Amino acid sequence: MHFPRFFSSVTDALHSVVSSIGCRYGFWHMLNMQNKALAALVFTVLIWGITSAYARAFSLAASPPEALIIRTIISAAIFSIVLLLGPGFRIPRGDVPRVVGLSLFGMLGYYCCSVFGFAYAPAGLATLVFSVQPLMLALVAWLIGREKLTPMLILGLVISLIGTALLAFDDPASYQNIASNDILIGIGLMFCSCIFWTCYVVFMRDILQRHGAVKITGLSCVIIAVPLLPFVNGATLDIVRNLNADAWLALVFLTTLSATSSVVTWNYASAHLRPSLLGSSVYVIPIIAIVSSWLLLNEPITPIVIIASIVILAGVAISQWRRADGSTPAKQDGL
Repeated sequence: MHFPRFFSSVTDALHSVVSSIGCRYGFWHMLNMQNKALAALVFTVLIWGITSAYARAFSLAASPPEALIIRTIISAAIFSIVLLLGPGFRIPRGDVPRVVGLSLFGMLGYYCCSVFGFAYAPAGLATLVFSVQPLMLALVAWLIGREKLTPMLILGLVISLIGTALLAFDDPASYQNIASNDILIGIGLMFCSCIFWTCYVVFMRDILQRHGAVKITGLSCVIIAVPLLPFVNGATLDIVRNLNADAWLALVFLTTLSATSSVVTWNYASAHLRPSLLGSSVYVIPIIAIVSSWLLLNEPITPIVIIASIVILAGVAISQWRRADGSTPAKQDGL
């Protein structure tokens, strides 16, 4: 893995973007808040884009079951500190059953499928599958009567599903030590993770709006860690002790930047930037994921991946064409 070269390029890119924003608007002191929000958005998109490569790297280094346990428990510990120092753990008693139920079903189901999915499928392909999540959110919202099913949404869904299906035709020989069946299993698991996360976001939406994403996401992370605690054993501790430097870097990135810090920066950007800008920024994440997987994991960028990327993102863009209702995309939680 080329970590030093990669992080140097990311740092330079972030500095260039932030500097160009200041130069473009000129009067930095007058738009200080907006520029901070833009920097937060750039940071968040970069983190979410890079996350897929680290998620696959850690799943392979620790094994999927142990990766799930280690990531979840450490993220829960970090969020516990955040909640203690910030919004606290208290929520109205009437919200408790739904928060607990959706956390164990939606968030834990999402984590299980994504951690195992990244162990089977290349990181770039797995992230492309997750790109259809905005369509799933809209579709489920329509099924429960919260949103209208428009012709553009139907068209976008069909196009994106075609793009996802194209991934199955990617040449397994392009990926070292990955069987074609494993790729298909990984794609299927990532699709299931989309379903679980969609259920979590849609049915938790009003609670998220009332209490804030940081508090509810933190509570959910703490809740899903509880049933995993009995599975911590000597083998888990041995794996943690024997992690190499690259695996530790991936773990720190996933638990501090991807799972926690990005929630804060996304919420900060959401509070100060236009929904249209937030929505368009999400389309950049799969591109960053493919490039970062190539740089960090030496995954090839094949013609099928390029074509599927264009088709999937085109479908998502078409589905959002007339959605100027002020809604913002749901946080992807760094995969």
